[in-house]
Amino acid sequence: MRCADTSGLGAALAFGSAVHAALETHFRALLAGLTAPSSEELLVAFQQAWQAEAARLVQYAQGETIKSLHDLAGRVPAAFAASPHAIPDGEILGVEEELRRQVMPGLPDVLARIDLTVRTDDALVLRDFKTARSRWPRRSGR
Repeated sequence: MRCADTSGLGAALAFGSAVHAALETHFRALLAGLTAPSSEELLVAFQQAWQAEAARLVQYAQGETIKSLHDLAGRVPAAFAASPHAIPDGEILGVEEELRRQVMPGLPDVLARIDLTVRTDDALVLRDFKTARSRWPRRSGR
């Protein structure tokens, strides 16, 4: 088995981690019964997480720069706040919950992180937010 090179961090991964930190800030406030943070507060959470990630060597893909990612980061909080995902339909039960389970003896545990857990009138919703360069195709099933 070969191990991945961990000397650098892809910019897309660092960006996604920082976006997740902003979303976590948002949903933890809602879970605590507070007002949703402003777009500016979410941008601050993003920037703090980016700084922590950028302490490692960040490797940019072709066409990516720190400026292009920060320009995008400036638009993400407002777009998120305007989306239906910002205020979930139901009761928030958990934010960034970690689950670890042994699937088979002798193998490492499976580790999962659930971004958002919400109870609605008829379902338990486990949400995993993703960041990508473009929209994912819509699927007909759930």
